[in-house]
Amino acid sequence: MKNIRDEEIKRKASVKSCIDTLDDLNQPLNAINNYVEAGRHLLGRGYASEETLVDLFEKLSGQVSRCYELSRELQKAVHNKEKNERHIPK
Repeated sequence: MKNIRDEEIKRKASVKSCIDTLDDLNQPLNAINNYVEAGRHLLGRGYASEETLVDLFEKLSGQVSRCYELSRELQKAVHNKEKNERHIPK
């Protein structure tokens, strides 16, 4: 019974970790959306200099990199969980 409880606790912790990582993805995705909207606004008004656009693209690149990083963390966590589950004696 204790093993079942321990496994349930581990499973819930793993799911919570995945949910937290997905929540963390929202921040850079929102930032990307804001930078895109700002770029559209500036272009539409004729205020977008090359320097401004380069700055926006650099910020977008940084946020995309953060999304990739979080995605890799989530993949690694899922992979480790699957690996650990294969080694749990039944």
